[in-house]
Amino acid sequence: MAKVLVSLVSEQTIPNILFIKEFIGKVDKFLFITTSYMEKNDNNKIDWILNSTNIDKSLVERLVVNESIVKETEDLLQKSISLENEYFVNLTGGTKPMSIAVYNAFENYRDNIFYVPIGKNSYIKIFDKVGNFQKDIDYRVNVKEYLNAYGVKFSNKMPVLGVSYTDVFFDRFMQSNLDYEVIEKLRLYYRNSDATLEKIINNSDEDKRISTIKEFLSEIKFPTKDKSKLTKGEIEYLTGGWFEEYIYYKIQMILSLSNDEVLLGVKLEKNQRTLDNDLDVVFTYNNAIHVIECKTGMTEFGKVSTKLFNETVYKASALRKNFGLTVNSYLFTLSSLEKKNSGEVDYFERASVLGIKLIDRNSFLDSSKLDDFILSLR
Repeated sequence: MAKVLVSLVSEQTIPNILFIKEFIGKVDKFLFITTSYMEKNDNNKIDWILNSTNIDKSLVERLVVNESIVKETEDLLQKSISLENEYFVNLTGGTKPMSIAVYNAFENYRDNIFYVPIGKNSYIKIFDKVGNFQKDIDYRVNVKEYLNAYGVKFSNKMPVLGVSYTDVFFDRFMQSNLDYEVIEKLRLYYRNSDATLEKIINNSDEDKRISTIKEFLSEIKFPTKDKSKLTKGEIEYLTGGWFEEYIYYKIQMILSLSNDEVLLGVKLEKNQRTLDNDLDVVFTYNNAIHVIECKTGMTEFGKVSTKLFNETVYKASALRKNFGLTVNSYLFTLSSLEKKNSGEVDYFERASVLGIKLIDRNSFLDSSKLDDFILSLR
């Protein structure tokens, strides 16, 4: 007798993956009930699930059904069911006609029919005589597994410097104890490639020339790999990457996350479904994904740039179509965006409408506020 786990495939793959992870080692085979749409090359949900769960493909059977015709689907299932097997059925996913057909076909196994509520870390037995069967899901997906679950290919970078240096840089920034002119020129003219210090100091263009670059690096005790130049990664750190790393370390330490559960500088690979996009900090917690956009400043010419704010929050809100229903988006900025009078834009409300949680300078002035907010994600 073989034990077979049955899954209905739909746009939301995480509930399937969580249920599979709970049953790996307890079943022998996997039957996926899917549709022609879900089998498209650039949209193959089963392949995404297999990549995320590392199931041996030799143990997998696919049954392609018509998602809207109950009788046809039921007949196909009846032909595939073996009385010698024991079936465990996850009704989560698929269309309503598919769910009805699966229930009808597996009625003899009704004690083994389950459902995983979207966004919950538990599953229930559909026909529980006592009426209180609910089991917690112990497995927790990491960032790679979550992104694989939605067919997203990506790369990520490692921190440039350690937590101690990043903390000091943060303190100096908040105390206005840095040469912002040097940082701004590096951001405007040198951020996209390596740059020799000689070129920076002796640039023929006065706007691009930074005569004090060596003094700046010495004053902040910045540990360059090569004393004669700055690498692209080092320039990115000096011009805002340090803030991303500061948040990365904060999230990791306060939530006690592993290196697989929080990633820095995630770059999504462009395809037909995913825009080429850079995500500053991405982490998974309780099987939900969290994406943080980090901005040291949201101002231009001394005041908040509504254009920059809108571009940032719209970019963050657009990620929902790629990462499923449980994505949580945040904008962390060291600019103060608090509304001071009735004529000003309410940036917190605007972010909230788009499903984004905004954390501005006021939360960073009191470190306990930021720590409490991160702890609240539990």
